[in-house]
Amino acid sequence: MLAGLGWLVKTRFETGDAYPRGSSFRADPQGSKVLYESLRQLPELEVGRNFEPFEQLGRIPPSSTLLLLNLQGRALHELALTSAVEQFVSGGGRLVVAMNPDHVAEDEDLEPIADDDKDGEPSDEEESTDKDLPAEGRVFKRKAQAAEARFWAGLSLTYGKHEGGEAQRVDALSEVEVLPAMIPWREGGVLVDMEEVWQPVYQIGDEVVVAERPFGRGTIVVMTDDYLFMNEAMLKHRSGGFLAWCVGDRHQVLFDETHLGVASRTGIATLIRRYRLSGFFTVLVLLMGLLVWRGASPLVPPYSGRTRGNLVLADQSTEAGLADLLRRSLPRADLPGEAFRRWQASCLRSEGDRRYYARELEEAEAVLAEYAATPDRKRKPLATHLRIKSIIQRKKRKRL
Repeated sequence: MLAGLGWLVKTRFETGDAYPRGSSFRADPQGSKVLYESLRQLPELEVGRNFEPFEQLGRIPPSSTLLLLNLQGRALHELALTSAVEQFVSGGGRLVVAMNPDHVAEDEDLEPIADDDKDGEPSDEEESTDKDLPAEGRVFKRKAQAAEARFWAGLSLTYGKHEGGEAQRVDALSEVEVLPAMIPWREGGVLVDMEEVWQPVYQIGDEVVVAERPFGRGTIVVMTDDYLFMNEAMLKHRSGGFLAWCVGDRHQVLFDETHLGVASRTGIATLIRRYRLSGFFTVLVLLMGLLVWRGASPLVPPYSGRTRGNLVLADQSTEAGLADLLRRSLPRADLPGEAFRRWQASCLRSEGDRRYYARELEEAEAVLAEYAATPDRKRKPLATHLRIKSIIQRKKRKRL
């Protein structure tokens, strides 16, 4: 059963169904694995995946293109506040954001920021709406708006009136031969309130769906549909020119997986796999299990003749007697007699016990007398002890 369950889980991860839509691990129509594997076949490109959160990634190589597929509109706000992304683009990187057309415009959409707010000073309207917030909250909001104003330059998102179909390349980019004149597009959001730094690339009617802007030494591309990156589009509507334009002249392409929830977390299990300590911890767990089992269930079986009514004092038990014998270092020939005397001291506590064992005591003393009269070289201590033990155990009440 466990083997079958493991096989099903492994099969699901191999096909990619366990990963979110747009992931480069998915091989079904909603994934981007075909594009990922195709770019890997190009010798001049270095293609990889990013599993590190942006705030922990440090500096991304500026000679690369970072692809964010299936992004929701509200995630643009977090990108603008991430210093690593801003440093990557301003240092010469290319950021390509392809959003999910069903989740372009959300309740927390970006709104255009006026130029007089870019210096971090609050406007009159902002002061009136934020007067109930603490001072720290107002400062953080002004910094967030200033970061958005720098990064997105007034870009706003809303749902368009178009019903999809084909997006047409703007006339200003007709000299860019790699860009096709028409590309398929699905119904969804549009880009509005863009500042002059944004260059529209594709539009449906008067509504812009793809735009590009320079930022420092790099560029930012925002589009409201990620269909052309999916495996389904690779089969039905392959647009190599548009994808080549998205990659640009960079030598490295990174498919980001962190915004989809596929991120690497450095924990104990990760460190164990990294340093190949699985065998060590497996043996350690087995040893701990044996110790727990040994403490809960003794390996020596309980004595069958012991009952609740036959209690033996701790200082006169068999274990205590054996310890005394070892400490006193008795000769081997004297062990039968000493064991018999220790039994008498621990079990015959009253005259009633002596009367009960009267016959057995006589037989045992006779055996010891015969043992004492035997020459030293012919004495058999173990046989004598077992003989006395068999005599006493006839009553099956007390133990030697």
